[in-house]
Amino acid sequence: MIPLTEESHPKQVQCAIDLMKKLHRDDMVYCDVGGCIGELLQYYCQIMKSGYVFEANVDNYEYLKNEYSNKGVVVENLAVHSSSSDLDFISTGGVGDHVGRLVQFQEVVNESEYKLNKVSCITLDEYFKDKDIDFIKIDVEGGEWEVLRGAEKIMSEHKVIFQVEFH
Repeated sequence: MIPLTEESHPKQVQCAIDLMKKLHRDDMVYCDVGGCIGELLQYYCQIMKSGYVFEANVDNYEYLKNEYSNKGVVVENLAVHSSSSDLDFISTGGVGDHVGRLVQFQEVVNESEYKLNKVSCITLDEYFKDKDIDFIKIDVEGGEWEVLRGAEKIMSEHKVIFQVEFH
């Protein structure tokens, strides 16, 4: 497990932890959109009932599945977006890649610098239509508005806490 230390994202991680100490309840169900390697997920699964993590990078997904599947976390190898479809995803590859993201609009991708592959996408509204959710963290390297567009029903019909890192 990757420890939460001063070396790994010290201000971001500590700020998120301090916020959750004030807001969480033991019975909360959380969702980590863009889980990467679980820097915050390891904290969420200690203080909340259960959760979900979405990670489009297959290397990070495999890491998360191995670390968290037996800790009450549903690990999904999906991207979260404003519509359910297959889209291009770029990453530098390997476990711990923090720059992986969906290709935006007519973006030109330097394939010598990035790995390009298709990834299945789902909306939060579709995924959670029959599931409880109390807290959603979103960190998707520039695609935050698209994730939120796919969560309109959740935002209008449920009392959910959102933590969003905008790029």
